[in-house]
Amino acid sequence: MVAIDHRFNYSGYSEILTLNKPDKVAPTSPVFQRSFSDKEGINLQWANSGSHDVKANVLLRRGVGEQNFAEVYRCTSRPSIASFTDKKVNPGKEYEYTLYAIDDAGLKSPSISTLTLKAFEDKKLPAPQQLSYQIDTLKRLITLQWKSSSSSAKTIVYRSLNGKPYVTHRVVDKATIFIDSPYRKGDIIKYRIKGSDERGLQSDFSEEIEIRTQ
Repeated sequence: MVAIDHRFNYSGYSEILTLNKPDKVAPTSPVFQRSFSDKEGINLQWANSGSHDVKANVLLRRGVGEQNFAEVYRCTSRPSIASFTDKKVNPGKEYEYTLYAIDDAGLKSPSISTLTLKAFEDKKLPAPQQLSYQIDTLKRLITLQWKSSSSSAKTIVYRSLNGKPYVTHRVVDKATIFIDSPYRKGDIIKYRIKGSDERGLQSDFSEEIEIRTQ
């Protein structure tokens, strides 16, 4: 603005006053594109909101069966594709994720989709360690001993006799020792073992031991 006197002299310009038109249009919604679960966590990828005035794209999470979502991550709309790995999850638990965008005026986009994902759970138990043996040559008995993980309730003993394929030989319950039946002189016996729990989950095989009896 300027002022003009009766001689048509102009004053200097006043300060500039900027008025913003009220924003009543919510931003467009971000959209999930890809998701998967692995040992690193739950991995999510999405296309950010394409609205020009977006302040943040917000990722929310809740456990399945829970009522309220909680924010776990937010980002701007540049670049247009965003990703996030949620590492603060419990193995085997299911989670729900949703997205919204918020603009400079505080308007929020609708959440147009919800993803349900199960956190990765390693279904292999730790393998038994330190498998060893002792031979009682008088009674012709072989005693196996090993160190088992705390998660293994049972130990499965596999045996190969004289070059034949391995077969399940015994299941040992809550013990770390096994005495095998009497052998014949000249037998070549191989053993491997696995851990197992009450859910039926198993470990990898232990190392192999080979015994040549006399």
